[in-house]
Amino acid sequence: MSSWKLRKLEEQITCSVCLGFYTDPKTLPCLHCFCLSCLEGVSSTSLEGLVITCPQCRSRSLVPLVGGIGSFSDAYHISNLKKIHSLLSLKSETGGSIRCSECSQVVNESKDSRHCSHCCSFLCEACAIEHESTPSYSHHELTPCNDIEAFEHQLFPLSHSGSEPEGEDDTMCSTHNKPLSLYCDDCSVYVCEDCTGMDGGTHRSHRCESILESYSSTCQQLAASFNPLKSSLAKTRRLVSGDEEKEIKEQAENTTEEIHSMVEGLISLLRQSEEMMKKRVEGIIENKLKVISEQKKVAQENLTQLEECQEYVESAIAANSPDKVLVTNKPMKNRIDEVRQEVTSKNLCHCLEATDIQFFPRADALRESVSYLGDIVFSSHQMLSDCRVQIKTDQLERNESQFMFTFSFEYRDLGHISVPLSAIECTVTELMNNEEIGAVISNIVTPGLYRVLTSSARGRLRVNIEVCGIEFEEVTVVVPFNPFYDSQAPVEVINHLIEPNGITFTTDGHIVISENSGYCLKVFNSKRELVKSIGNNEEDVETFLHPRGLFSLPDNSFLVLDDHKIRKMTLEGECLARVGHEGQGPLEFSYPGGVTVSPNTGKIWITDYLNDRVQVLNPDFTLAFIIGGTHGSGNGEFDGPTCVAIDSYGTAYVVDANNDRVQLFKEEDGSYVSQFGSTGIRQGLLCRPVRLILVDNKFLYITEAGAGRVSVFNTRGEFIHYFKYGEEDSLMHRPYGLEIDRDGFLYVCDSGNGKVLVY
Repeated sequence: MSSWKLRKLEEQITCSVCLGFYTDPKTLPCLHCFCLSCLEGVSSTSLEGLVITCPQCRSRSLVPLVGGIGSFSDAYHISNLKKIHSLLSLKSETGGSIRCSECSQVVNESKDSRHCSHCCSFLCEACAIEHESTPSYSHHELTPCNDIEAFEHQLFPLSHSGSEPEGEDDTMCSTHNKPLSLYCDDCSVYVCEDCTGMDGGTHRSHRCESILESYSSTCQQLAASFNPLKSSLAKTRRLVSGDEEKEIKEQAENTTEEIHSMVEGLISLLRQSEEMMKKRVEGIIENKLKVISEQKKVAQENLTQLEECQEYVESAIAANSPDKVLVTNKPMKNRIDEVRQEVTSKNLCHCLEATDIQFFPRADALRESVSYLGDIVFSSHQMLSDCRVQIKTDQLERNESQFMFTFSFEYRDLGHISVPLSAIECTVTELMNNEEIGAVISNIVTPGLYRVLTSSARGRLRVNIEVCGIEFEEVTVVVPFNPFYDSQAPVEVINHLIEPNGITFTTDGHIVISENSGYCLKVFNSKRELVKSIGNNEEDVETFLHPRGLFSLPDNSFLVLDDHKIRKMTLEGECLARVGHEGQGPLEFSYPGGVTVSPNTGKIWITDYLNDRVQVLNPDFTLAFIIGGTHGSGNGEFDGPTCVAIDSYGTAYVVDANNDRVQLFKEEDGSYVSQFGSTGIRQGLLCRPVRLILVDNKFLYITEAGAGRVSVFNTRGEFIHYFKYGEEDSLMHRPYGLEIDRDGFLYVCDSGNGKVLVY
């Protein structure tokens, strides 16, 4: 066999990660193949299992909880190509004469000679018999040596044509006398490289690729074409097997027993109601079993067609024959489409009878009347149509590289109802890229609640849920910034800023950034495009000296700290209220840095930097009380407080910048609670912290101007993670203000670099 053919074959059996021949190759859901050991090296651990990021296309796939990475599909076509390579390479090395590795007899002259794919050796008839009879070799696979030519013929069918010049092993182009190394998909013929060239190539504008690549991609396309039918196949098999019928009967028995147990505890007046409800259950069972009986007849017809279609496609792929696959590609796809249309037209898999009989006791009604026990409900088409989907996001956990949320089907005043897991179809789409991402649905402890586990995404997700052909109204879920990623890189950068210090988001979606050395405020729209500047225009009534902290208010206005005062302003640059001037008395300030409004009381908290205190104002800008005022490092003392955040439980977190710590106080009276933080540059320590935000009442994101990073702690002061890289792997320089927008993106003011980084 020619070296060109071997090189092409080796390209197909070489792993792109380890650059060696595949060992135990596995196929990911994206249809790319890698060694099992290579996949284990690129996986990441999560609370729910593993996540694999494809090294080739970067798509993320959830690893099944049962079986782990090893449960991914075996790449049988790769294994077959390895066997072919083993045979043909040895033939090439021996010049066409292959000898027994045991006795040196020429084996390709004997029709009973064999090749062992485990030992990669050829054996004559006698040695092959001895090899098979040896217990330690009994599991080895022996292939007849006369299959060598057949293997080569399947892989390179034109290389054995009668027109091949004597003494040459390659198929030659009749026009250019070059090897036929490519396949033209437009013309369905083999061509050489010159046929695709710009200088007179008749196939220069056609879709051409190597024969093996075309063969592999066609196999993948055929397999992908059948994928939409797999769920129909599984559901149809389930119906034909009688599992649905068995589950319905079992659930009916359980429901009957539940009713009976409740009735037994009641007085004799309830017996009549008991019998009435039992009959109701029996009626439902009878109707469901009648429907299933009719469905099974239709399902048996569908199953035959689906299995025939599956066998047709799989046999074509398993044959390892480019001719067979490429020539019959379109007829096979047409057949697949015909089967899909027929199965879909009957709409069988969308209306399977579900194991959904439930008993809803009416405790209040029982107290009023013993003649009415409750309702027997099941998720009928009408009942599901009256339901609404309610979604709740779950908090991300440490080292979590996945996003989880739960949903339920809420029915009027009865609460959530249960639907069989197999009847639920859920698709999750990332709105930013309009790309569908993987989603796995599972039951959780509480009946009627379902958990969806997706690969990590960013921003908003669109969730579409369908049950038995009923499409529910789509719901939007926001995926927050995930601080647990080992590597963080901004998805966008807002440039050309002069020492950005504070940032906030107004209720209408505008972004306001304060430029400490630019003496103004910059306003951007939701697309992060500059809309206007406030404070540096001749027509502006309000001007700034050193604007710093910002905080948005529900009426679309915002608070801004500048020099020694606080102002309430609008996006039009109008000042609605102001208070403060330089000094050490009440409502006097000396370079205030951070401002926030309590979500519990509406009071305004302002860090008074050089006065070493926090002033708390009422909503009408009158003074409520003062925390601190003493310069020092003791409990409740400050050395340059710069920022404050308040959780919903009434705890205030104050950044004590020059003491490299965060102090906790009670919101109601400002009394000291505790503190955390130690001075240092190592992770988990603090080096001049300046700003912090509270996320989900659980996480504190703290910018450290001295270390050029953002550190993440929980509210107990336990270190979680940090990140410090900005645009193109450059380091942050004096990061200050930070905030998370309504779509879950984190904005960090990279003050020293004159940028705002968006993560």
